[in-house]
Amino acid sequence: MAHLEYRLDDAVQSYPALYHYRNISTDELTLRLLCDFYIKQNEVYEHTWSAIEEDVYVIYVTRSAEENLTATLSSPAAIGSVILEVREFFEGQGDYPLIENKEFPAIQELIPYVLAGYRTIQGQVWETSTLEVDEDRSTYVLYVKKPETTQVENLQ
Repeated sequence: MAHLEYRLDDAVQSYPALYHYRNISTDELTLRLLCDFYIKQNEVYEHTWSAIEEDVYVIYVTRSAEENLTATLSSPAAIGSVILEVREFFEGQGDYPLIENKEFPAIQELIPYVLAGYRTIQGQVWETSTLEVDEDRSTYVLYVKKPETTQVENLQ
């Protein structure tokens, strides 16, 4: 089990600690290190960099001025499973339509899914944009967009 800490990426304030997670599993730690955004207590943070300090993993974040929470976002949380929302990303918009909800029995099964650069959902090819952990809703959210490249034409 690992120890994870989120810190504000602010050198002037000596990088104050925001949140601590003791005894976090390696799988959950890995997934959180992959996340671009972190939501806690209705605040959106953007992952800027990460480090290991002796036995503590540290994720440095800034408060995101561009991202706003949308009150319509909701997913049913299943006991003992991990929920992933897949949402369509549009640059500069605050409303991201839900494409699908996926439920995984464990985090280690979610990790390969979010690591893929492209995926086919309901016959449409999507490119990964960003990943976030929304602690307020106990949900991970994967933002995808329609690919701009022709290299994915053969995906089914």
